[in-house]
Amino acid sequence: MALQRLSRAQRFVIMSALGFALYLFGAWVTALGEHLPYGSVTFTNVSSSIVVGGLHLWVRFVIWLALISTWLGVSIPLFRGSSKSTRRVPS
Repeated sequence: MALQRLSRAQRFVIMSALGFALYLFGAWVTALGEHLPYGSVTFTNVSSSIVVGGLHLWVRFVIWLALISTWLGVSIPLFRGSSKSTRRVPS
């Protein structure tokens, strides 16, 4: 398998990049429908920080739980086989 040829540092980079990508995706998904759908880029309104709707709190929790579970589900097998048999075999 190709994962066996990766060094520990490469596995750490893959795990970190996956975690960051899932974080960005989760932040985007949980923010859907939170802000007013209108406004201008050139004019900053004082009332633009009013939160309107969005997902229920339990839905956000389930989304984050699923993303964290996905990250753990990929990271654990990625590091499980990372140790290069450091045990000595008795002769």
